[in-house]
Amino acid sequence: MRRILHLHEASEQSGTENVVAAIIEHLDRSRYEPLLACPPGPLAQHVAMQGISHIPFTFRLRRLKTPAGFPVRAVNPLALAQKVRESFRVERIIRDQQIDLVHTHSLSAHLVGLFAARRAKRPIIWHIHVYMPSLLYQFTLPDLMIFVSHAVRQAANPNVPAAKARTIHNGVDLSQFNPQQPVPNDVRKEFDIRPDQPLVALIGHIDPIKGQRELLEAWPQVLAERPDARLLLVGKPITFAGPDYMRELQRLITHLGIQHSAILAGFRSDIVSVLHAIDVLVSFTMNDTLSIMVIEAMAMQKAIIGANSGGLPELIHSGESGLLVNNDDIDGLARAIKTLLDDPEKRYRFGIAARRDAMSKFSIVDFINNIQAAYDELA
Repeated sequence: MRRILHLHEASEQSGTENVVAAIIEHLDRSRYEPLLACPPGPLAQHVAMQGISHIPFTFRLRRLKTPAGFPVRAVNPLALAQKVRESFRVERIIRDQQIDLVHTHSLSAHLVGLFAARRAKRPIIWHIHVYMPSLLYQFTLPDLMIFVSHAVRQAANPNVPAAKARTIHNGVDLSQFNPQQPVPNDVRKEFDIRPDQPLVALIGHIDPIKGQRELLEAWPQVLAERPDARLLLVGKPITFAGPDYMRELQRLITHLGIQHSAILAGFRSDIVSVLHAIDVLVSFTMNDTLSIMVIEAMAMQKAIIGANSGGLPELIHSGESGLLVNNDDIDGLARAIKTLLDDPEKRYRFGIAARRDAMSKFSIVDFINNIQAAYDELA
């Protein structure tokens, strides 16, 4: 049995963390024993409840603001000494826990894990969940890199050799996201939304790149034709820019006069209940890498409107399983929402196609088989 150390710099409940948890939970335990080193938090608690060893490990992160105000984790050459020091701690974990392979999931983890694995003479996989600074690929590369989408792989430095790169799309547990199964909560009843009222949702943490502002700006055009429509924004701030952005969204809702129809629903753990309740999901992240939420909505047979950027076109076939709209096209977003709300038959047709794609291309079974095949390459 091979012992696999997963190394991650965060422990929130968000897309990457959900993927890390899915890998750890679904690995073939007769062949692999996963361990997780990350800070204390929801992810650590979740895997511990599954009987998986969690090793508390907190990275020292540096955060900067770009001119646009978005938070980024900076690759600061002056901070590399700190990463080297942290890598000695990871090397001790590798040796003490008799780790056979290191699987990293975030920028600091990639650097620290690489230094540690090289000294310990263990193979290492970088799992690239988000767009990384090109400087990262100037380092000595790991044994293998897993990219979550073709878009992320293409954005990597062209010097990354094909022999070291694999694209493995995320997958979801289709047994948990089944439109035929009952759900635990009646979300429409909770928010006093009638069964016949159109319900649109955007689900994701509150952050400027996620597109909540653009959706709110498009919403008055939807209400002009469908005044009974309701909008759920599900998520909470988890990034540096999140709290200020949340206040901005609250002010925008008041400024637009849409308090009666736009609901800031906060964090929800019952996403399957939310997806069951809605008619349309909007995913409007700028250059999303590959949205787990979109795959879950596909599995729940929902019509989806996605941003025509990043990895979303790899999930949504516009006009067949959903609609794609450019990130800067607010009017186009409003038209797409109105089109789907006005055409139940099209929503149904898109939903059927989306679930078919989820079942054939994005199942957790195929995802885990591909991950394990990557592990076996480095046996």
